[in-house]
Amino acid sequence: MKRTLRGVMTKCGGDDRIGRRAGTGFVYNASNDSIHNPRQDSIMTIDRRHVGKRLAQMVIHGASQTVYLAGQVADDATADISGQTKQILAQIDHLLGEAGTDKSKLLSCTIFLPDMADFAAMNALWEPWLAPGHAPARATVGAALAAPGYRIEIQVIAAL
Repeated sequence: MKRTLRGVMTKCGGDDRIGRRAGTGFVYNASNDSIHNPRQDSIMTIDRRHVGKRLAQMVIHGASQTVYLAGQVADDATADISGQTKQILAQIDHLLGEAGTDKSKLLSCTIFLPDMADFAAMNALWEPWLAPGHAPARATVGAALAAPGYRIEIQVIAAL
């Protein structure tokens, strides 16, 4: 370790001219007195897809390699809990596929049910849909949804 005008540096690859600024992730190159942040390259992107007036259906954060889906609701709000759950799980599969990932990389899931009596019927479809051995952290919440016909809403976060 040596002191420079830019702070405490650690050697990088045995080269005294290049080092990492302690605690910052920045790389300092003494040969041309420059600082570079490798995390600020193309991976520092936020990619919003299917953007509407109020929300994006999907946001991909490049630096953390994480995909966030908005709460998904059924296209057919007249369907029962089983029909709506099937529609939503298919939507999640489609969006995750578009992002380049799949349900085996789910990190977290929040399920909203206006009627907790639908819990067992929803789980009867959820459990076989999951990739075996890859269950995410999950919460199921009793909540009023945006339209009275909606029986379920599912929001997920996945790794790329």
